Amino acid sequence: MISYQGQLTDNAGNPIIGDVDIVFRLYHEASGGTAFWTEQHTGANAVSVEGGLFHVLLGSIAPLDPGQLTGDIYLGLTVAGDEEMTPRELLTSIYHAVEASGIAGDLDMKGYDMSSVGNLAVNGEVGIGTASPGVRLHVHNPDGGSGIIYVSGTRNPSTGRTLNSIAFKAPSSDTDPERRDFAWVRTGRRKLRRSNRPNT
Repeated sequence: MISYQGQLTDNAGNPIIGDVDIVFRLYHEASGGTAFWTEQHTGANAVSVEGGLFHVLLGSIAPLDPGQLTGDIYLGLTVAGDEEMTPRELLTSIYHAVEASGIAGDLDMKGYDMSSVGNLAVNGEVGIGTASPGVRLHVHNPDGGSGIIYVSGTRNPSTGRTLNSIAFKAPSSDTDPERRDFAWVRTGRRKLRRSNRPNT
């Protein structure tokens, strides 16, 4: 689904209040063309507008096809049975607004930022800097430089030092001491040091 917020005013510029019938359409064209997706928020599904502001989840009534959300996407609104509003709105950051409760298959975020509020669970392989991860987490720096992974920690108020660490956990069946749990720890400006941890 796509989270969308908008504002409605009357001809005098006064904010509209109440339930309003709105039809949303998505196009690949800035004008003309044929909508590849339509969703009617009318009747019992009318949009609640407070102080001229409203919020809807596009796709909550008519499911969106992710395969069609490619290239430039334009949103057209028809309010209260009037003609479609112009110009259509270009959704340049459509992937930023996609709320993915579950994605089947590969997800390519090239050229887009991705953030998660809460937990982000991935069942498969994650590639950073590579489209072909060979392990659970594959980080590749194509420039060959340093600074691939940055871990920010918290400052200890009593010492004034900032503790950053990266922890690795081996499978419980692995008894090799060289592959047991350990963490690389950096405190303040000191270099990273290896700190062994018991394997649990």
